[in-house]
Amino acid sequence: LIMSNDKKSKRLQIDLTPESYERLQFLKQNTECTSFAEVTGRAYTLFELSVKAKKEGKELIIRDPATGKEQIVLI
Repeated sequence: LIMSNDKKSKRLQIDLTPESYERLQFLKQNTECTSFAEVTGRAYTLFELSVKAKKEGKELIIRDPATGKEQIVLI
Protein backbone atom coordinates (compact mmCIF):
# COMPACT_ATOMS: atom_id res chain seq x y z
CA LEU A 1 0.00 0.00 0.00
CA ILE A 2 1.48 3.32 -1.06
CA MET A 3 0.26 6.45 0.71
CA SER A 4 -0.40 9.45 -1.49
CA ASN A 5 -0.10 13.09 -0.43
CA ASP A 6 -3.88 13.35 -0.17
CA LYS A 7 -4.74 11.85 3.22
CA LYS A 8 -8.21 10.87 1.99
CA SER A 9 -7.01 8.59 -0.80
CA LYS A 10 -4.73 5.58 -0.83
CA ARG A 11 -2.75 4.21 -3.75
CA LEU A 12 -2.57 0.48 -4.24
CA GLN A 13 -0.15 -1.14 -6.65
CA ILE A 14 -0.71 -4.80 -7.51
CA ASP A 15 0.79 -7.35 -9.86
CA LEU A 16 -1.69 -9.41 -11.87
CA THR A 17 -1.22 -12.72 -13.59
CA PRO A 18 -1.90 -12.58 -17.34
CA GLU A 19 -5.19 -14.43 -16.71
CA SER A 20 -6.32 -11.93 -14.08
CA TYR A 21 -5.42 -9.02 -16.34
CA GLU A 22 -7.48 -10.59 -19.16
CA ARG A 23 -10.45 -10.91 -16.78
CA LEU A 24 -10.07 -7.27 -15.78
CA GLN A 25 -9.94 -6.20 -19.43
CA PHE A 26 -13.01 -8.31 -20.22
CA LEU A 27 -14.98 -6.65 -17.43
CA LYS A 28 -13.95 -3.17 -18.54
CA GLN A 29 -14.81 -3.86 -22.18
CA ASN A 30 -18.16 -5.47 -21.39
CA THR A 31 -19.46 -2.88 -18.95
CA GLU A 32 -19.88 0.86 -18.87
CA CYS A 33 -16.73 1.19 -16.77
CA THR A 34 -14.23 3.66 -18.18
CA SER A 35 -11.22 2.58 -16.12
CA PHE A 36 -9.73 -0.38 -14.30
CA ALA A 37 -10.22 1.56 -11.06
CA GLU A 38 -13.95 1.75 -11.74
CA VAL A 39 -14.10 -2.00 -12.47
CA THR A 40 -12.32 -2.84 -9.21
CA GLY A 41 -14.42 -0.35 -7.24
CA ARG A 42 -17.61 -1.98 -8.49
CA ALA A 43 -16.16 -5.40 -7.73
CA TYR A 44 -15.44 -4.33 -4.14
CA THR A 45 -19.02 -3.07 -3.81
CA LEU A 46 -20.50 -6.32 -5.08
CA PHE A 47 -18.18 -8.46 -2.95
CA GLU A 48 -18.95 -6.38 0.15
CA LEU A 49 -22.70 -6.75 -0.50
CA SER A 50 -22.32 -10.53 -0.79
CA VAL A 51 -20.23 -10.83 2.37
CA LYS A 52 -22.72 -8.73 4.36
CA ALA A 53 -25.64 -10.77 3.02
CA LYS A 54 -23.92 -14.02 4.01
CA LYS A 55 -23.20 -12.68 7.51
CA GLU A 56 -26.93 -11.90 7.82
CA GLY A 57 -27.83 -15.45 6.79
CA LYS A 58 -29.08 -14.40 3.36
CA GLU A 59 -28.46 -16.03 -0.01
CA LEU A 60 -27.35 -14.38 -3.22
CA ILE A 61 -29.31 -15.85 -6.13
CA ILE A 62 -28.92 -15.40 -9.87
CA ARG A 63 -32.15 -15.98 -11.77
CA ASP A 64 -32.53 -16.52 -15.52
CA PRO A 65 -35.63 -14.46 -16.37
CA ALA A 66 -36.30 -16.54 -19.48
CA THR A 67 -36.45 -19.89 -17.68
CA GLY A 68 -36.89 -18.93 -14.04
CA LYS A 69 -33.95 -21.21 -13.22
CA GLU A 70 -32.06 -20.03 -10.15
CA GLN A 71 -28.48 -20.52 -9.02
CA ILE A 72 -27.23 -19.77 -5.51
CA VAL A 73 -23.92 -17.88 -5.50
CA LEU A 74 -21.44 -19.29 -2.98
CA ILE A 75 -18.95 -16.92 -1.41
